[in-house]
Amino acid sequence: MEGVLCSPGFRKFFSSVLTEAETLSDLIKLLGDTIHIISDEIHLGRLDFEVGPDFSLEELGTDSRKCTVFSEEFNPDNKIERHFNTHDNDDVIITVYPSAGYTWSSEEEDAVDFLLETLFVICAKTRAFTEVHDLAVRDQLTGVLNRQGLVRYCERTLLTGMMGGYTAVFLNIRNFKFINQNIGTRSGDKVLKRYAERLTELAGDGTVARLGGDNFIAFVKDADAEQFIRNTGKISVTFGDFMRFDLSAKVGVYKIGMIDTVTDILNSANMAYIAAKQSLNDRVVYFTSEIFRQSTSENEIIAVFPEALKNKEFQVYFQPKVRMDIGRLCGCEALVRWNRNGCLVPPNDFVPVLERTGAVCDLDFYMLEETCRWIRYWLDNSIPPVRVSVNFSKIHLHNTRLADDIHDILKRYKVPSKYIEIELTETSCHEDYDAMLAFIKEMRGRGFGVSIDDFGTGYSSLNMLKDIRVDMIKLDKSFVDSIEEHGDNARIVIRNIVNTIVELGMEVIAEGVEKLSQVNFLEEIGCEIAQGYRFGKPMDAGRFTNELISDMG
Repeated sequence: MEGVLCSPGFRKFFSSVLTEAETLSDLIKLLGDTIHIISDEIHLGRLDFEVGPDFSLEELGTDSRKCTVFSEEFNPDNKIERHFNTHDNDDVIITVYPSAGYTWSSEEEDAVDFLLETLFVICAKTRAFTEVHDLAVRDQLTGVLNRQGLVRYCERTLLTGMMGGYTAVFLNIRNFKFINQNIGTRSGDKVLKRYAERLTELAGDGTVARLGGDNFIAFVKDADAEQFIRNTGKISVTFGDFMRFDLSAKVGVYKIGMIDTVTDILNSANMAYIAAKQSLNDRVVYFTSEIFRQSTSENEIIAVFPEALKNKEFQVYFQPKVRMDIGRLCGCEALVRWNRNGCLVPPNDFVPVLERTGAVCDLDFYMLEETCRWIRYWLDNSIPPVRVSVNFSKIHLHNTRLADDIHDILKRYKVPSKYIEIELTETSCHEDYDAMLAFIKEMRGRGFGVSIDDFGTGYSSLNMLKDIRVDMIKLDKSFVDSIEEHGDNARIVIRNIVNTIVELGMEVIAEGVEKLSQVNFLEEIGCEIAQGYRFGKPMDAGRFTNELISDMG
């Protein structure tokens, strides 16, 4: 065998396994495909690989620890077996036998021994490559696939045509922020890890990936999808003997089609999840064409909003607030309308979308600026303004400069703060209570009015009143509608709410007043101010200016 290690056959063999093998499974396959190039030169009869527990050969469809790479008739009495140890103390055992009837000489055994050492070096190289690969495709916290790994998995599976038999299930853990806040992020990480482990168990032959934060996606076989979804309704995670979390999730489900791309699959599952997240009643939502249509429409709104704002396509409308006892204008609310290609788009069609993306903050400041521009116009033309309420999203409460930013706009237009009332929804109070209280105190200290909108739609409305001091509480339209719809019981509730607010030194305004019977009852119980079609629909700034002029007389 003298000189065989430098032969053209050996060079071709080593060139193949060195340049093409990226994983251990790749290496074993390549050895099986190429070992014949040199088998005659070294009189090889059989080649076996055995690996330690941290390696795996399952992808080859063999025993997970042992694999025969090459086998013809061989001499069992003249084997060479070498034990190698990796840097992390795992084992690789390579065993070779000469062909039947042949016995290696000592020089040939040295050459074979060198071959085995070289194969181990290549094996170690593939192990290192695999570790680097895992860092790229595995979520380091939970061990499941990350987004990049999921994309690679999908691309590989789509090529085989097998993806059509799977369902994508997008899961977002509900109230996980609460867990992090109460037990700390380190324990929160443990919850995520155990949740991922449980999802993997429930997915069976499927695949689980973490998309970031508390978002996961599972690909499960169609036949197992419903059972998987039911089982994820509540997943219990325990720490020690006393700490237990029963985790539920909002779920979006998409049945994968045969011609879907990776982008189709992830986007469709995400659309279904967003619909579930927005639903008050549904934990699980299945993707439909209507969800696709709505999501497409929302994406279009998000895409065109910056340019629309720049082009001043948004217009301010004012709806009057009236003192019912004297029928006089006492204020108004600034409401947004979108003039899109000559058509007015109602706020319910775009404000919730902007709220979800955070873009509503830009719209709120735009509306404040438009309002200040009109107040400045009224003052310059000796038209006495009324106080205008401007809506601000709860998202603004995360802005520590919010009060300063509002004040700066009024300063630019030289508008006194007494003409502006900042209107916040009741839900703002519950979600960031301390920030809300601090903001109200700051704004009232600067001479602004502050009001709470949609009062009565939350779960702790009356309890909130003992802490919050604002200028005005606006009763939600649902209360006003209930005056006639639910009779005496509703009237008793409304009467007591109004009495409580008035006794606490705040004014009450009823929203959505349309009927004389509603006016009569509200006046009877001491609610003096109303807003609604009974007293005026939202109107453009020019028409409202005429209303102000008329009110001067």
